[in-house]
Amino acid sequence: MREAYMKATYEGITVSADFVSDIAAYFAQLTSNPHDIHTLDDLREFTQRERREEYPDRDTAGSGVAEEPAAGRRRGGVSGLIARYNLSALVMPTEYVPTWTSAPGLPVITVPLGVYPPGTPILAGSRGLIAVAPGIPFGLAWLGKWWFEETLVALVGGYERGICISNLTSTITLQHDRTNYSEIVLYDLACTKNVCFSPVVWCARLMLNYKQIPYKTVFLEFPDIEPTLKELGLAPNETGHKYTVPAIQHAPTDTHLMGSIPIAQFLESTYPDRPVPLTSELGSEIGTRARAAVGPVLTKSLMPREVRILPPRAQEYFRRTREASIGRPLEDLLGEGTDEEQRRWDAVDEELRALGGLLQTRKAEGPFVLGARPSYTDFFIAGSLQCARTVDEGVFERIAKYPGFKDIYEACQPYMERKD
Repeated sequence: MREAYMKATYEGITVSADFVSDIAAYFAQLTSNPHDIHTLDDLREFTQRERREEYPDRDTAGSGVAEEPAAGRRRGGVSGLIARYNLSALVMPTEYVPTWTSAPGLPVITVPLGVYPPGTPILAGSRGLIAVAPGIPFGLAWLGKWWFEETLVALVGGYERGICISNLTSTITLQHDRTNYSEIVLYDLACTKNVCFSPVVWCARLMLNYKQIPYKTVFLEFPDIEPTLKELGLAPNETGHKYTVPAIQHAPTDTHLMGSIPIAQFLESTYPDRPVPLTSELGSEIGTRARAAVGPVLTKSLMPREVRILPPRAQEYFRRTREASIGRPLEDLLGEGTDEEQRRWDAVDEELRALGGLLQTRKAEGPFVLGARPSYTDFFIAGSLQCARTVDEGVFERIAKYPGFKDIYEACQPYMERKD
């Protein structure tokens, strides 16, 4: 049984199944049950209607196997990583350990390292709780394979002797800056405003921001995208441009990915907390119609304006490649002195109104396409609008004036505060 479990990739399903089967037994043992909760369904329903539970911000998506289970850990999890690189243990900040060890039942030893020193900037987490401040303790965790407790004890013992921890309340003054810790490197497109403006990169960035995943951004100018991503070992795209952003490097698993859809799928399976529905029937219809009808018009309005916010090298590259593709100067797309651009937007007016209606299909349930919580379709809409706004406010207003579009954009604003 142990050997079968070690090879399995369904730890999340196992834990969820245990939760579903055990929760009823737990409720049955209570001597007081004022809310008359006896099953998982009762608990889910209570959480969703009780205002103090803060639903949907604290949602119930992961409360049972009836929900879509998280994908298995990539490439064998911690044990696979240790075996692949012939390691004795993994060491990481204590706060990141539970999700790595609880499901497979791996041994872990936590070691107090000290406290944040006086003068440390106070940082609040996403829910307003203090995460970093003077006097808050932090530590290291040592993770090992099954039955390697003896090895972990020896390693930790040697470590403690080496740094002479004799007083657990003493302050070890080291530069421990959580704001600089990044699990992911996001490769983005550079512009002179030093913020994200690519709509496809915004899809990935919104996933990262919404899921509160630590990351840092590396901005690349157009001419530097291919050599940089090629050096990372990424395979070229089979169609279109060979190398594109977004791309990510995931440090814990040494994974490199390119493209907004593969990145979204990886983030959703690797970080299932705060789930984001990637596909839906309604979302697919919205995406297909928006790309077919509105996409070409939006591109023609943005392309000749986008070149104005690019650095000099990127300007030359962008103008040369795009003008070769369309067969005329970029500025011709604006039809200056004519009503060409306005006629293009007038031609999609009816479709934009129809799309706005689709965006509001579940308005009674919440501000997003699927109701109470955002989906990938919301990030696609919000990212496209943010791109337009960064390039040209007038183009942004052409779309935002339609009902539904600006609602989605404003609902996603909390997840768009970080733009770099």
